[in-house]
Amino acid sequence: MDTLAFPQSPVPTPYEGAPNRRPTTAWYARHAVERQLGRWGLTAASERAAVLLIVSELVTNACRHSDGLCGLRTSWHDHVVTIEVDDSGQQDPAIVPPTRRGAAGGYGMDLVDSLSESWGVRHRLDGKTVFARVPFP
Repeated sequence: MDTLAFPQSPVPTPYEGAPNRRPTTAWYARHAVERQLGRWGLTAASERAAVLLIVSELVTNACRHSDGLCGLRTSWHDHVVTIEVDDSGQQDPAIVPPTRRGAAGGYGMDLVDSLSESWGVRHRLDGKTVFARVPFP
């Protein structure tokens, strides 16, 4: 499993700690994961796009809805990429009904649900881990 950083420079490094909570955080996370997919030799365009959109949504949610440490991990096993995002929040992400979505958001977990094979939440004493799995051919 690879732990990826949310660095201020475009070169990601493994880390344990808090990400940079600037608007570019999701951008750095996407680019770090994109490089990792390349290292694994995963080239299927639609699956890569799904993974990168899920990374963006989960990292954005973690930064938006928690105050503490956040982290991102990816793994590839048996033709499935697993994305895991840790944060200090206790509230589960939810699919927002279409009538409650708007300019401020509410679309993210519906996208994650649509693009992933499965997703879920594991609670920890210090927060939670939200994960999603995307199969590759």
